[in-house]
Amino acid sequence: MNCDDYINNHWIKKQVWNNLKIDKHKIRFDNICSFIDGEGTAVDVGCACGHSTNIMKEKTGNRIKWFGVDFANAAVDKAIELFPDIMFLYLSEISGLLNRGQMFDYVVCSEVIEHVYDDALLVRGLMNWAKKRVIITTPCASVKDPGHLRLYSMESLTVLLKENGANNFSIYKNSPFYYAIIDI
Repeated sequence: MNCDDYINNHWIKKQVWNNLKIDKHKIRFDNICSFIDGEGTAVDVGCACGHSTNIMKEKTGNRIKWFGVDFANAAVDKAIELFPDIMFLYLSEISGLLNRGQMFDYVVCSEVIEHVYDDALLVRGLMNWAKKRVIITTPCASVKDPGHLRLYSMESLTVLLKENGANNFSIYKNSPFYYAIIDI
């Protein structure tokens, strides 16, 4: 399933953003924002229709300027419509993350890596964009979602990060999610 099909036929059609009001997701956003210390810029890679970006923007207040990036045109169009105060960008390929280096202080990629065919390329791209820290979350238990390609274990996530250049990282499990924190 390509990105636009996933966004149109799953995310938008089923208004999946309503799930973000569930406690496990509220806790996930609190945890993500706890790893964003200080001031600066942050980007939400794989932002879908911008709801998660907006939630994190509200939690971090004026100390962080937020951006959103997605690989589906439909998602970016909807995000721009819903949240005009946040800049959203479309990337046609994950490799677009490798074109420019260190653009943002914080790079967040939450509930995306399990959807991506080339997770190694995604990890390298996220680290390429970050000045300070990359925050990746992924489910640690099976989820019924048509777009999930894999389920990580602590070990497989560790191997993925090490093999793709992450030297200073830690992985936390706070069910139902893993949090991979990579300091640059």
